[in-house]
Amino acid sequence: MKKKLCFVLDDFLFGGIERVFINYAKFIDKEKYDIDVIILSRTEDMINQIPEWCNIITQKLPRSHCPMYRASTMIRRPAGAILYYGTYILKKIFLEPINYIRFFKLSKKKYDTAISFSGHINDMYATLKFIKAKQKIVWAHGMIYQYLLMSPAFEKMYRKFDKIVSINHLDQNDIFYCKPYLNYRIENLYNPAFIKDTKLSTSELIEFKRKYGSYILSVARLERPKDFITLLKAYKLLRDSNKNIECNLVIVGDGPDRVEIEQYIKDNNLTKHVFLVGSQEDVAKFYKCSKLFVLSTKSEGLGMVIIEAMKFGIPVVATDAPYGPRDIIRNNEFGILVPVGDEKMLSLELQKLLLDPNSYNHYQNQSLKRYSDFKPEKIIADFYKILE
Repeated sequence: MKKKLCFVLDDFLFGGIERVFINYAKFIDKEKYDIDVIILSRTEDMINQIPEWCNIITQKLPRSHCPMYRASTMIRRPAGAILYYGTYILKKIFLEPINYIRFFKLSKKKYDTAISFSGHINDMYATLKFIKAKQKIVWAHGMIYQYLLMSPAFEKMYRKFDKIVSINHLDQNDIFYCKPYLNYRIENLYNPAFIKDTKLSTSELIEFKRKYGSYILSVARLERPKDFITLLKAYKLLRDSNKNIECNLVIVGDGPDRVEIEQYIKDNNLTKHVFLVGSQEDVAKFYKCSKLFVLSTKSEGLGMVIIEAMKFGIPVVATDAPYGPRDIIRNNEFGILVPVGDEKMLSLELQKLLLDPNSYNHYQNQSLKRYSDFKPEKIIADFYKILE
């Protein structure tokens, strides 16, 4: 008999968490598992990449309807506890009954395992409150202590899950040193990195080269934590300091900061050299044709785009953001780490790779070597162990 799995996601946009879920869905054995995918909020076209055999359920649950959604006010404002508990009680009385009605049909289903996959307060609340399952698991897409600092709601809700899956393999025992009363069961599991290689014809390669030339690639959502302004400053320094470097910059992704980024490109006369290509379903061709990969983020759970770039043997330069890039790259072993927000150092390391063939070839080989640790077959086998 097939086992029943349920994945609950806060929303389904063009983001890293969604891409990770799609990778899992593609490799989970459909002969052994039935999968329901419950999406609580916004969706974009990326939802079409979920395998057809998965049952997609869009059950709207406004974040404001979660009683613990504003728990962070307790630590951010002097009267936070009064504000929080006041709204908490009101939501429990007036909104929670509405939420039970919303989830009435779903509450009749029984799963072997329910997974709060986004790891946000909203999908944790829905998984714990309205989904029936023998085992409940939550995914932490960053260091667990970061979530605990973000809001008291995480500490309270984490206790109710059977397991927390952390995508980082760094030591997290500091949590228990500081709060020995916590009894979380933490399992470490890297995200599976699967991106289908794209075969480009000769004419397509010529067209790609004509359009973008030789280029440095970055893939991320256009939002403040990804710090694209620092990347653009570094790129401008790179071009200004060495006229022999003809590399362009291609940025794949979209998001709320697009207008600000476009304005910076225009103000600094970079429009002929920086290409904002938006969200792309077929990112592989951009990896395949790129010279270098760069990630300028301020914070990163793991950094799937780094791993995807490594699959294609692309040298990687990334900011030493907490905590994903360091977990992948180690101490400059498999790529190059630079301080967060340091455009001068970022520019310098990009320049070194572009001008030093020995260094470039070394990090090409190291990228391919590191990628082997993230192959889907290996990760899925460990995923099955966690389910059992």
